[in-house]
Amino acid sequence: MQSHHAHLDFHPSAANEPKVHSDAHVKAIATAAMKDIPGAAELINSHFEKGPWKIPYAFAPKKHINLPFSLGW
Repeated sequence: MQSHHAHLDFHPSAANEPKVHSDAHVKAIATAAMKDIPGAAELINSHFEKGPWKIPYAFAPKKHINLPFSLGW
């Protein structure tokens, strides 16, 4: 749907769609909303950090098993 027609969408699922889609815009809104709160800048920067994943553990991959081939008859 075009953005200038989005206000005409009355479907119930439209309430769950984010109004701001870009992470940079969400960060800008969060920064503006929490500018007077001490320590908020560090919290916002840690939330929107795009560094490498910090995965504490990883599951071992399953071993491949050769399955019998069946033609079905």
